[in-house]
Amino acid sequence: MSMTALAGPRASSLSSTVQQVREAVNTHNIAPCRGKKEGDKVTLSTRGGGTAQATCTLTAIRDPAQNSGVTPR
Repeated sequence: MSMTALAGPRASSLSSTVQQVREAVNTHNIAPCRGKKEGDKVTLSTRGGGTAQATCTLTAIRDPAQNSGVTPR
């Protein structure tokens, strides 16, 4: 039995929420800087429907598909 099955419906709901947050971060914060250089300016959409200026930076984000067995703190 998987850990999600053992934990019940709340665990699967949490997993779904985490995935939705990851997708939102990718769409709103990471995607606008694809193909750009560090320091380039981009316009981001805000939750309220407005826009905000941002500067692209180089950031490493852990790939969720690769589980190294290390538990985050």
